Amino acid sequence: MFRSRYVYEVPERRMPIDERPVRRPFVGTLLSLVNIVFAVIYAIIGIRIVLEVLGASDANRFKQLVDRASAPLLGMFENLLPSWHIGRFDLPLSYLFALVIYAVIHYVIQRVILAVTRPRAL
Repeated sequence: MFRSRYVYEVPERRMPIDERPVRRPFVGTLLSLVNIVFAVIYAIIGIRIVLEVLGASDANRFKQLVDRASAPLLGMFENLLPSWHIGRFDLPLSYLFALVIYAVIHYVIQRVILAVTRPRAL
């Protein structure tokens, strides 16, 4: 009743031992570590953007904590671009730009790790 009308048959092919890809467990671990580090960076910047947009008070201790944690990450992007003022909300474009730059850096680091650890053909 719920069978697909398409049939996918994959021919079974055994590779000789010499042609099998080499598994390198440290590559996965290294990529996971890089992903975790950048996830923390994205979270800190994202929380800072949300607090800025919502207009959180600078006297609030949580806002101060997020500001101190994000200062090393966003210091070089401070006042790079103007902020959009939409009603009473303030959208800091500099922080969004920083988020994009960190995403590009994250992608490049992942590609470099994969390129360096790729098995070479003899």
